[in-house]
Amino acid sequence: MLAPAPPLLPLVLDRVPPGLRLALGQEGVPFVERRAGRIDGRFVLFDSRGPAPQGLVTGQQAIDVDGCRDGWRGDPLEDLLDERSGRLGWRIGGFQVSEEVARVDKRATRRHVMERLRAMLERRGGVWFRIGAYPFPYQSAFNFRFDHDEFDAGDFDAVLGAIAGYEQATSHYVCASTHESQTEALARLRGLDVGSHGYLHHTYQDSEENSRNIRRGIETLRRRGIEPSGFVAPHGRFNLALLSAMESLAITHSSEFGLAHDELPFFPVGSNVLQIPIHPICLGIFLEALANRNRDARAVADDSQVARSKARLWFDQVAGGDSTIRRLSLLEAQHGVLTRDQEQTVGDAAIESAVDALCVHFAALVRAKYHAGEPIFLYGHPNGRVGRHPRVLTAALEAVGNLSAVWLTNMTEFDRWWRSRASVRARVVAADGGYCVLVDHRPRGYRIAGEYWRGEHVATVPLDESMVALAPESLAFQARRAPAPQQVFRIDPPQGLRSAVRNYLDWEKVTPVEEIGVTTWRGWMKRTLRRIKD
Repeated sequence: MLAPAPPLLPLVLDRVPPGLRLALGQEGVPFVERRAGRIDGRFVLFDSRGPAPQGLVTGQQAIDVDGCRDGWRGDPLEDLLDERSGRLGWRIGGFQVSEEVARVDKRATRRHVMERLRAMLERRGGVWFRIGAYPFPYQSAFNFRFDHDEFDAGDFDAVLGAIAGYEQATSHYVCASTHESQTEALARLRGLDVGSHGYLHHTYQDSEENSRNIRRGIETLRRRGIEPSGFVAPHGRFNLALLSAMESLAITHSSEFGLAHDELPFFPVGSNVLQIPIHPICLGIFLEALANRNRDARAVADDSQVARSKARLWFDQVAGGDSTIRRLSLLEAQHGVLTRDQEQTVGDAAIESAVDALCVHFAALVRAKYHAGEPIFLYGHPNGRVGRHPRVLTAALEAVGNLSAVWLTNMTEFDRWWRSRASVRARVVAADGGYCVLVDHRPRGYRIAGEYWRGEHVATVPLDESMVALAPESLAFQARRAPAPQQVFRIDPPQGLRSAVRNYLDWEKVTPVEEIGVTTWRGWMKRTLRRIKD
């Protein structure tokens, strides 16, 4: 008697690059590591840039994942692990806005890798079946994340009023130093999803400094009766020192668009801190663009009238004096908050046009992500931005309210869901002209969805039992298309010695001078310059 053919899924990984493993986890495609003496699946994935697989049994096929690199400049499997950020720009509604985000478009990279792998599988008789990214029957999830950098009573109140009825779809990350005295405001956040935004609004380049800042922020919120869940870094910055700090403090989830944005959640390689990427465009960068238009014009006039020595200019650019670079970056440091004087200079009409542009952008983005089956995770800041212009929230919430299968959730709940999803074990075997899906470790509290793909169409079925039969001819398929790529362009910041020194010193003026550590030469130099300047 012939032995039964190995299952179509899970995929068996034989020393593949970690980027592929990360992408498969995001996609929800079942996979296992190859183990001696086990025949877990039909398709054994390997990388021909390393050792070839040995000892395949009858019915198994080897697939070289080097084919996933075809048609890509560089190595997409390495790009998925890229941790660098850079300033990118978007053209939206007549505005040119910018933000420092991940240099690599992780979503586009993952899609390329998965499309190549899927094509190789299907040519060999395989099937593309995934565990859904959301509980059944949802096809997307929505959350609006608020970064409470500063406190303004009126703006805070306006935000809570605007989200009334949608509180379960919001997450609030509080900068503790600016809110520790606001006991009444913090009391109003109890019962909502609240996380830490650090004590001081800065992401450091040193693990110990990040740990101290995060821990201090958490402890401050706890003293105010709030047990924070998760952490997001100021300005969306990411570095390995931050990741190390989060791991040491057992942070469960975070969200830094300096690492990834507009992408499915993932665990960085070797880490248990879940990254939940968001859309990085917010009202603050629109207001920043408006202010910089006026600032550019004034900078040209000022620089033509005021002569500075090279030494003074160097100090200004390194230590944050009154230089052109500082003027152009001031709004970034304030994260797009306009003072009342700046509002008068920019003009109400210009501000309203920026708000209009973001409202239209959010509404279109919500629809596009929903029809693509992608998470709809937006963000903004209450003080001076969405609190002052709450119709931005109204536009996003109304767009979501018009959709039928969106899971309204918060970051903590989504973290729980994603970990539950990751624990599911599924096998797919051919049976009677169709397929049989065998499911282990189904989580309590969530219904698991299975997605069977044909071309750009997908059929979604609940995996409520340990064995589910799939008859493709009887399934209902619907189209899923990725949103059209946005007009993104790279903005190269000033380079050279001055920029390098600023980066090396981790220059900022948020940390009080007396709290800057001096155990390293960098800290000593930074503290010395701050004392001179301050």
